[in-house]
Amino acid sequence: MTFRSLTTVGLLLATIGLASATTAPRARKAPEPPAAMPVEEMIQMAEAGNVQIQIMLGKLYFTGDARVARDPAAAARWFRAAAEQGHPIAQFNYAICLDTGQGVEQNQREALSWYAKAAEQGVREAALNLAITAESLHDYELALLYYERLAQAGFVNSMRKVATFYEIGRGTEPDPERAFRHMLQAARNGDVRAQLKVADYYQRGFGTRSDLKQTVNWLWTAAGNGDPEAQAKLGFCYLQGLGVARDPNTAVAWFERSARAGYAPAQVALGNVHLDGTGVEADPWESARWFRRAADQGDPVGQFSLGASYAIGRGVDKDEEQALQLFRQAAEQSYPPAQYNLGFFHENGIAMEQSNPQEAVRWYRKAAEQNDANAIHALAVCLLEGKGVEADRERALELLEQAARLGSKAAIQDLREHFNRRF
Repeated sequence: MTFRSLTTVGLLLATIGLASATTAPRARKAPEPPAAMPVEEMIQMAEAGNVQIQIMLGKLYFTGDARVARDPAAAARWFRAAAEQGHPIAQFNYAICLDTGQGVEQNQREALSWYAKAAEQGVREAALNLAITAESLHDYELALLYYERLAQAGFVNSMRKVATFYEIGRGTEPDPERAFRHMLQAARNGDVRAQLKVADYYQRGFGTRSDLKQTVNWLWTAAGNGDPEAQAKLGFCYLQGLGVARDPNTAVAWFERSARAGYAPAQVALGNVHLDGTGVEADPWESARWFRRAADQGDPVGQFSLGASYAIGRGVDKDEEQALQLFRQAAEQSYPPAQYNLGFFHENGIAMEQSNPQEAVRWYRKAAEQNDANAIHALAVCLLEGKGVEADRERALELLEQAARLGSKAAIQDLREHFNRRF
């Protein structure tokens, strides 16, 4: 796996520091050669073992200038020469070459060893790259070791990383209390995503006691720092009265703030309050407009909600073909209500030339596997009637009982009518 969620820091050169926004210290500077020094003279000094000139040549060939063309292979060669003499900046730079395949054949495992040499000599950027590379190679124990060192040194992103590792048991056994402590440390140091996670931990009682007031407090902090997800979740707390007094007007204000920042779940939530007239005047056209903005981002709930609007002509002109397309898009993202609706359209031949009971059963099953009560009931009825599938009353009974437990009134009625069972 080559994709990384964190950006690898760049070469430690005279004027090149960190390539990503982290809390890492400024990169060390290597002294610049005199502007007039001929390259040939530099090469002679480097070949004689002058480590500083070797690093300078590495930089010169890595970037190129009016004197020499860019030559990553030459850069890597000179970085290695200095690295083998124990220079930490050269060790880090050569590791970058190996890690990214610049001037040498890519070898991330060998890069780890050079990062480690530089890190042991105090180059914190090397420790960060080592942790990132180890994680990409699924060497989670090594990654955790260095993320913990960085967290202790004050790297806020690494505090959150360590918390995540302890939360899911990556490179160690799951430890909710340690996860909470590290996440709280990152949150207190201003990490907005950590603030959101701490709110989640308090809501779930993960690694700490469940405390909805603390959930709201941390959502306020993250929302005030501009996090759209926190803003949407804070709106939900106000809408439902979780940890705060119920206040639909305040809920709508937070949904709007998040939705205008482009957060799709908030756009769906805003569509729903406009649909229901909760905290605002009911307006199905405005509702559909917000559903569309979420759907246009590929959000499955937005696609489903807009599809439902088209299916019944709510806030838009009725268009069953458009509804079918939107339901399919959401269903293919495994959203159960859309899978059920897609099954319903196939069962009844809506927006298509003829019905397709087999395809209906396929989609009902997908939604039923995710405990969607409507789909479980629909699948039970198909089994009762032998529609799109071989009839099986015994299995139909099991599914009707399951749907009834999930609150399906239709399933309760069918249990009474077809099996004389009262639920």
